[in-house]
Amino acid sequence: MKTAAMKWKEFKAELKKVYDDDMEDDELFALCDDRVHMDDWRWLVNHWRSLEAAVSYKLLAHFHNVCGTEL
Repeated sequence: MKTAAMKWKEFKAELKKVYDDDMEDDELFALCDDRVHMDDWRWLVNHWRSLEAAVSYKLLAHFHNVCGTEL
């Protein structure tokens, strides 16, 4: 059985599939999943656009590249 943390991580990954850096806010907000409260969706969009998230993703991508695993 998966932990709640793993399920939450997988759910966020599913949500991010519709995210695109090139989209405007109104376009992204229109794509909000019915299961997600709009305030939470806005937080996720802002987080994905943040420098912190970009650095974290690049470090994770580098780690997977070095280890030869998929991201």
